[in-house]
Amino acid sequence: WHNKDGEDVTFQFFVENQPVASFESFAQETPSNFSIESLEDSELLILNRKNFKVLQKEEPQFSTLAYQILAKRFIEYTRYFLSRIEDDPATRYKKFKTDRPDLNQRIPDYYIASYLGISPVSLSQIRHRI
Repeated sequence: WHNKDGEDVTFQFFVENQPVASFESFAQETPSNFSIESLEDSELLILNRKNFKVLQKEEPQFSTLAYQILAKRFIEYTRYFLSRIEDDPATRYKKFKTDRPDLNQRIPDYYIASYLGISPVSLSQIRHRI
């Protein structure tokens, strides 16, 4: 999530066994503009930049895996960005329910509404209409 003028804006959800990182921060070695928050109890495996570089050198398949993860994330962000431009909130919610049915029950409405770019009240109204 990102805090914009005192309001948290959610733009991604991650689940079990999914890599989480601020690639911009990691690549540029700068503080991230985003925060990562766990909504459930979690166990994390942390890979720092130094060890990431070691794995790239010692394990050739690691670079391929890292590229695949980065490409998948970029595609997801592109779809999210286009959805925010092209789709109305009800359509975004329907896509969210279809694409991520597991999250609809696990994540509080406030975060889902933020992710969709609407208020919790609007989310409630959309759910009622659907």
